[in-house]
Amino acid sequence: MVLKKNLHFGVHNKNCIFRSLHEKDVSEDYIAALNLQRAYLIDNPTDLDIPWQRAYVRRIRLSRSDAICGLFSKTGLIGTAGIQSISRGGDDTTFGIFVLDKESRGKGYGKTLVWATCYLLNSLFEIRHFRAGAESANIPSVFSYLSCGFVVTDSNQGKLRLEINSEHLKKPDFIDNILIV
Repeated sequence: MVLKKNLHFGVHNKNCIFRSLHEKDVSEDYIAALNLQRAYLIDNPTDLDIPWQRAYVRRIRLSRSDAICGLFSKTGLIGTAGIQSISRGGDDTTFGIFVLDKESRGKGYGKTLVWATCYLLNSLFEIRHFRAGAESANIPSVFSYLSCGFVVTDSNQGKLRLEINSEHLKKPDFIDNILIV
């Protein structure tokens, strides 16, 4: 699915945009980041390359209920959010986040991805409930969700289920100048 609108906002006084990912957004840096992060990303082939990832993005763009979005700044792609089961007024939407490079981690971009995903999808589709899964050992990811108002609803064999009703979504303090275009 391609989202019809984009979310523009500031993060620590840096202009950012959150939008549907295009095949042309798949770069060598994106592939290198995916190949380096094997611990928490599942279903990626061991020989991940640009043609494979572009085909993957293309399949998601053609989906009726799934989307993949990117968080961009002037310097390029910072992170992605993979979203499943999007439906108007739905309460079954799930998503996961990925901050590409280590230099961008620990700067609030995980929280930004969580907030932007929920905010934009709630605005466009009136989604009331979001879910996410994370390994309990993935502390930065878990913290990103919790910081935005998610709560842990289940824990089983090192995996956490996190959920939020959209009215409880918390915007990180460092995000400002929000505009949907």
